[in-house]
Amino acid sequence: MSWFVFVVRLSDEYDQADRDRILRELDARGIGCSNYFAPIHLQPFYVEQFGYKPGDFPVCEALAARTIALPFHHELTEEDVDRVCGELRKRL
Repeated sequence: MSWFVFVVRLSDEYDQADRDRILRELDARGIGCSNYFAPIHLQPFYVEQFGYKPGDFPVCEALAARTIALPFHHELTEEDVDRVCGELRKRL
């Protein structure tokens, strides 16, 4: 089985600044991760074609601000997974 990405959604008590801090700290520990992509309505095509702007879909935007894409590939070992989980847990 193949997956596209493994995404974690932080709880409502976190905001985008918290998420960005966590991403920086994980990166500093050598863990390649990133925010999940921007909401579709804020992608350049949709902004240009339909004029969508921040605030048009607040639930989607709030969720996107609290998502983290964790490393996910076929060469991850169980130790790698444990390390990623442990480092993330320390930052929550």
